[in-house]
Amino acid sequence: MDFSVAYPSGWTYASCGVECVGWAPSTAANGQLALGVVKSTTKLATVIEQAKPYLAKNEQVKIGANTWTKLTLQHPTTGDIVTSYFITHGSSLYEFGTATSDASILAVYGQMLDSFTFLK
Repeated sequence: MDFSVAYPSGWTYASCGVECVGWAPSTAANGQLALGVVKSTTKLATVIEQAKPYLAKNEQVKIGANTWTKLTLQHPTTGDIVTSYFITHGSSLYEFGTATSDASILAVYGQMLDSFTFLK
């Protein structure tokens, strides 16, 4: 990937696909990732349009040196809330997301978002 992000020393880093990387605390089950970044050529407008049935909030947020599009989605049946951050760089869209509400994971998520930088 063409970015850098700081993560806790007790966490592991793993590929989760061709254009996907993820991180997990040492306490996570084998193969289970807590946070991940997916790079695609999908346009942000397309992601927002597809998310409309679940979209609870769409906002621009400045974190560290970057301005992200923060999408908060709510599952219509369970009410579960998932938040992902999106940023465009060149012709690529990066999604930095998690599917947990664990406070300790979310704290690391915020720190990692703050440290996210593009290498080129």
